[in-house]
Amino acid sequence: MKRARAKGSSAKDARVADRLAERGLVKENTIVRSIASGRIARLGDTMKHIRSIWAATALFALPACAGQTAPEPDPKAQQSAQTAAAVDAYFAGLGANDMSEVPFAANAVLTNPLLPEPVQGGDKIKEVITGAIQTLEEARIERRIVDGANACVVFDYVDASGLVVDIVDCFVVEDGEITDLQLYYDARLFLAAAE
Repeated sequence: MKRARAKGSSAKDARVADRLAERGLVKENTIVRSIASGRIARLGDTMKHIRSIWAATALFALPACAGQTAPEPDPKAQQSAQTAAAVDAYFAGLGANDMSEVPFAANAVLTNPLLPEPVQGGDKIKEVITGAIQTLEEARIERRIVDGANACVVFDYVDASGLVVDIVDCFVVEDGEITDLQLYYDARLFLAAAE
């Protein structure tokens, strides 16, 4: 369907207007402003639906006219989502006193101030943490930062006796599995509570 062009409009403006009309994005009696040239292509006499036209032009016509495609997914954002999911699983395990579903890698490493050497291996780490959280009543998360494969969570460890210890857990996550977990806290608080 060929339409008459308004004075000062270009062939490109007319194509944009025709494309919008064919898609049903504009009504017969509306005016479309072409983003390509900034001119007006007239489809009718009234400006009754101009707001919907601007929205349709901005959302649909610009990418179609410019030949643009949807942006590629951001790899860092995808990695951050995987890291956040692994960290969420870790804290869900703490809250349930059950670390069996936490995605630790087979070669994961845990560094803890109360342990003389790092713990190696996902299954061994689950055993150590499960033993350590038997008196845990609540892990109150104060702040969580996720950036790509790295995450840091500041939380209050509250045990059954009322002891509250500020802990910082730092994670490295690869392919959705925790490969490195470093705990930072004042170990003297746990040692004093054990006496």
